Amino acid sequence: MGADPPSQTTASRGRAADVCIWFVSILFFLLLLAGGAMLVLYMVLPETSTTMWFPAAGMILVGIPWAFWIMTCFYRFMSWRAPHDDASPAAASAPPTTNK
Repeated sequence: MGADPPSQTTASRGRAADVCIWFVSILFFLLLLAGGAMLVLYMVLPETSTTMWFPAAGMILVGIPWAFWIMTCFYRFMSWRAPHDDASPAAASAPPTTNK
């Protein structure tokens, strides 16, 4: 009763089934579309006091996904370089056992 049906095993679901990945991908796509639209509107519309902030907003919106991926790569690089300690914190704080 607790076992998954064969069609719902972890191997068959894969990464595409993870809702978080879809959410982040769609969010980044929308940010890129909005940023691109702001930059196009800046080039097409005449310069006024209301369109003056379009290039800054467009660059920020386009830059958010870039910043995320650069920080992710930096984090992965730093976690790969960090020494790994095999002892868990719980095991380190537990009192030693004595055999009598």
